[in-house]
Amino acid sequence: KGSHIAEITIELRGSEYRKTSSAELTNSWRKLTGDIPGTLSLIFSSDARAHRPGGKPIEIVLLGNRQDELLQASERLKRALALFDGVEDVEDSYRAGKPELQFSLKEGARQLGVNLADLARQVRANFWGEEALKVQRGRNEVTIRVRYPEHERESRGSLENMKVRTAQGKEIPFSHVAEVHEYQGPSNIHRKYGRRAITVTSDVDEDKTNASEILSKMSETVFPKLKKDFPGLEIRLEGQEQERAESIQSLFKGLYIALFLIYILLVNMFRTYTHPLIIMTAIPFSFIGIVIGHLLFGLDFTILSMFGVLALAGVVVNDSLLLLEASNRALERGRNLEQALEEGARDRFRQIILTSLSTAAGLTPLLMETSFQAQFLKPMTITVVFGLMASTVLILLLVPALTVIRADILTTLGRHVEGRNE
Repeated sequence: KGSHIAEITIELRGSEYRKTSSAELTNSWRKLTGDIPGTLSLIFSSDARAHRPGGKPIEIVLLGNRQDELLQASERLKRALALFDGVEDVEDSYRAGKPELQFSLKEGARQLGVNLADLARQVRANFWGEEALKVQRGRNEVTIRVRYPEHERESRGSLENMKVRTAQGKEIPFSHVAEVHEYQGPSNIHRKYGRRAITVTSDVDEDKTNASEILSKMSETVFPKLKKDFPGLEIRLEGQEQERAESIQSLFKGLYIALFLIYILLVNMFRTYTHPLIIMTAIPFSFIGIVIGHLLFGLDFTILSMFGVLALAGVVVNDSLLLLEASNRALERGRNLEQALEEGARDRFRQIILTSLSTAAGLTPLLMETSFQAQFLKPMTITVVFGLMASTVLILLLVPALTVIRADILTTLGRHVEGRNE
């Protein structure tokens, strides 16, 4: 990409053929390298992190109107991020440009008939050149500019000794009307949402912490202090955190729609509004198994885990339907409610167990897989397998119990209504 950029790449063997993970190797490399003087940015990354969608785990955008305040705020934010254990490769999007000379008018310059626009125009003409005339040479047109000789354009002293022409036509030394300051501005100016912006990014060692936990703590402590010290500063979260929030919001919308459609179908099947609720109670109770599974494998609950919940909901509802459908048939044959539920659980026990075991058995090889590609699917697989195992037990115990409770409640309400009518 350029002579100022260096990159070193190491190609590893497949994850199934080595005991050291790419993250462990990256962390060791970072620790042994330490700081390299003179570098603007030093980043250590592995494919497991580089190929994650949505950008960096932590990506904080600072918005403001003054560049100097944004720089101060970004430096404080980087220092605060570096204090968290597990935060790595903290940097910002600001890159200093080439040294510049900026000049400002002294007091009394305007009384002499000199303003900043005229001063800038004269400096440009003397050092860059002012077009005097154009000469035709064959087919080409040559522009002739008048400016200082080359040896007078190479030193700062030439600027300070330059003569400035006033509005009255007089010439006075540049140093009498203006001051020169050396300044290093930005190489480029980033703007987002109509304001100047500096983006602070960092990577996160997920074995030690996670981005959501860090950003939550910073929202409580660091962000309020920055906004107080820099009025007008706006802080926005982007990168993976923004993608995660948008995905979760979209996912919950889909989940609500799916549950509503399931409920409508069950109401149409059972011709009652309360029976479908009992069938669907197995879905939230399956989270017991989901939590246990994630704890056993040491994984966080991620977006893919939520996808697993959507897949799990259909299987859980199907198992509950098998049980209640058999119980309803027993009721039609003249059994009382308790006998019908017992008979239904006994008749459908094999189908429910086989459905759950066959689904879990089909997904188990994916849990045991050690390849790099399989690691992304493990949270979803754990959700389906362990959620299904927990919900299977709950369906055989909880659904019959809730059905009896529902019948008792309806009977009690019916008696109250009859008593009021009498």
